[in-house]
Amino acid sequence: MTVSPHSVRDVMTHTAVAIGRDAGYKEIVELIEQWKVSALPVLAGEGVNATVADGIVTLSGDLQDRSLIPLLARAVRAVEGTVDIRVALSGPPTRTGG
Repeated sequence: MTVSPHSVRDVMTHTAVAIGRDAGYKEIVELIEQWKVSALPVLAGEGVNATVADGIVTLSGDLQDRSLIPLLARAVRAVEGTVDIRVALSGPPTRTGG
């Protein structure tokens, strides 16, 4: 793994901006211009929000497939500069086998 002198704070804004998969071209262009970004992640219908403060990432909102939480948390922890992660996601209960 290559070590970078940069952290999340150096490359990420405090507000994450994303679009839904049904967003129109005009909305995409307006958001790119408004937030001065070069790309927008597309959310596939999930209402997950990520906020970052002092390296602490908080995930909140609705996640329909709660089995994805560990995968999501692992991906966030892998970002250099992440100090901690707090998960405050709601959604239907996860079914267990049995």
